[in-house]
Amino acid sequence: MRKSLLYNGGRTLDAVARPYAQATNGTLIESRYVMAERRYSLRFRRDSKMAVTATKVFIPLYPYVKGFDVTHSTGSVSLSVHRDNYAILEYITPPNDQVCSLRITPMKDGCCG
Repeated sequence: MRKSLLYNGGRTLDAVARPYAQATNGTLIESRYVMAERRYSLRFRRDSKMAVTATKVFIPLYPYVKGFDVTHSTGSVSLSVHRDNYAILEYITPPNDQVCSLRITPMKDGCCG
């Protein structure tokens, strides 16, 4: 994460800078962030009739100074890291009506993805 004035003086950033689903290609079952572990979990039932092709997750880089790992149940993910210290994860799942999940956890060493 590059140095930025964006986070200077932020006393509650640990509580508010967290990942969240921007768009889900199905019915949301769970979207949960555990602040103490910086772990985000998302589960949804894929709807093959929906026009949305990807589930999109906003990821602020602030809680993940050393990067993060992404695990998912099926399909594929792609990541776009932006200059303003955030990333957008796109999760593409097979077009069938199944429960899909992904998890974002802090990386011990390394970078994003």
